[in-house]
Amino acid sequence: MKVVLNNKSDVEANEQIFINNMFDKLSDYLSDIVHVCVKREDKYKIDAYVNVNKDSIIRAEAIENTLEEAVVNCMYKLRDKIDDYSTVEFKRCTTEYQHEHRVCRHKTIYPVVMSIEEAIEEMNNSEHDFYGFINKLESGKEVPAIVYRRKSGGFGYINMAC
Repeated sequence: MKVVLNNKSDVEANEQIFINNMFDKLSDYLSDIVHVCVKREDKYKIDAYVNVNKDSIIRAEAIENTLEEAVVNCMYKLRDKIDDYSTVEFKRCTTEYQHEHRVCRHKTIYPVVMSIEEAIEEMNNSEHDFYGFINKLESGKEVPAIVYRRKSGGFGYINMAC
């Protein structure tokens, strides 16, 4: 896989190495050229795309406070879109390999007791596709729960068994 950095991207050598290493992880999914553009304004904006055939490209972008966060998030978004694109010829690995599971961000939440409808409203007011809260069951028991936006439309709901 080849990573092509847009010539307008103002990045230092060590940043370019980091960008190449991160996007090179996509070589498990496809063997093509990934085009990357880095823009610095108030935040870092990373645009990346790959041509999948004559008529289609897959594109992702991320805007974050640091270059590292923007690159990692953009790479994972592009990987997920490649996974979703059914006509891409994926490279099959003949040897076993271990996927790197890298935690890029850690947050602590303090869930509040609320109804499912209130949790969906809170999720819609945030920029996330999920929301953690404490659900009060009909039995009166309070359990951790998550509502999430489904890709096919609508919402999902998970009660945690405690």
